[in-house]
Amino acid sequence: MMETEGAVAPTLTAVAVMKNGADYVLCPFFGKCDGVLFIEPTTPTAKFVSNPKHDAEGLSGLVMGANAKRFICGYIPDAERKRLSASGVDVRLGSCASAVEELITAFPILPHA
Repeated sequence: MMETEGAVAPTLTAVAVMKNGADYVLCPFFGKCDGVLFIEPTTPTAKFVSNPKHDAEGLSGLVMGANAKRFICGYIPDAERKRLSASGVDVRLGSCASAVEELITAFPILPHA
């Protein structure tokens, strides 16, 4: 998946990630994530936005600020799940053993948070 610069489209899928060398993997610790990988469903490109405060509120704010309608994470605190759901985000849980690309493809069958 290629990382790009530029504006974040409103129909993106967001994935809470941590950097693993040059690659991104699903982060198991919600607020501690390095950031969010925004993937445009119609293209194979992605944009990484860092979570500078490494906190739950900041991470949720990145997702809502980008108007993402789908979000994949390894874990989410109940308060943040409710906050994101109330703003229209479909929150799903993914396995940290799966590649980000696999999680995006499997989104419809991932369990709801």
